[in-house]
Amino acid sequence: MTCLIILIDGLGDDPIPAWNGQTPFSRAFHPNIDRLIKEGKLSQVSICEKDVVPESLTCILRLLGVPKEAFPTNRAYLELLAQNRDVSEYEMVLRCNVVSQDSSGRLVSFNGMGLSFREMETMAGQFSSLTPDIEFIHLSGYRNLLVMDRNESVLGIQTAPPHESMGLPVEELLAELKSSSLAMKLFMQETDARSFDDAQKIIPFDKQNDIDIIMRDYNATKEQAEHLFRQMWTFTYGMCSLAATKVCSFTEEEIAVALGEIFRGMIFVIKSGNNPARLVPAENSSKEAENIESHHPDLSGTKKQS
Repeated sequence: MTCLIILIDGLGDDPIPAWNGQTPFSRAFHPNIDRLIKEGKLSQVSICEKDVVPESLTCILRLLGVPKEAFPTNRAYLELLAQNRDVSEYEMVLRCNVVSQDSSGRLVSFNGMGLSFREMETMAGQFSSLTPDIEFIHLSGYRNLLVMDRNESVLGIQTAPPHESMGLPVEELLAELKSSSLAMKLFMQETDARSFDDAQKIIPFDKQNDIDIIMRDYNATKEQAEHLFRQMWTFTYGMCSLAATKVCSFTEEEIAVALGEIFRGMIFVIKSGNNPARLVPAENSSKEAENIESHHPDLSGTKKQS
């Protein structure tokens, strides 16, 4: 005999005080289900006792007769297989929800509240180009997958399900994940930073300690030390981003030489009077272009500098 099993998620949700104690099912309009109950047979069964967490995957597998010992520990992997994809032993796959937060940074929706399915699909296309280190796979609606290099620190994190974290600060929910993977931190970072000081909120660093060392070791003023720190940090972070996203790879020697050259160049700029060394495009044959050309250094070594 052929059987058709239709599973409707959420029918056992708890009563909601704002709905005068009604559950989502009791509040909903469901004439077809009512007719099935009337014309068929209705019974109740408890499939998830205290031995498993009552979530969608475990409940479905229990209904299908799968023993607890065979339950998969990574639901994301099953969803990836459903997309005719697989990962190697050096990769991992994670589930990723599109969520919403209020102005104070608290989670107010775990399913992309306020966005249509078309808007979520468009947004997913933008996410896929954020970093080459993470492959973003859009499934449907607010559901997505992330495929990246295997990271045991990330796999060991116990993350709270979004639907059980409503009202909590999003930054706190993601703090451990961000601290375990630079790639994840870059992928999830805020994009509204507008100044160098704002960057500290995204990637904290001990700015004052480094400035104090520069002032001490190079007899620099506070203004000079801050300028040197800012330029060196910007260049260093650029190299880190290139390496973390696998756009470029650098040997330790290449890093040491690059940072050394930038440092020596900045020392020269600061000692020369801290005049900004701007690169400004100028039209050919203009007075500005002639002025810029007259001040160009001769790197060939054959022309005597005046």
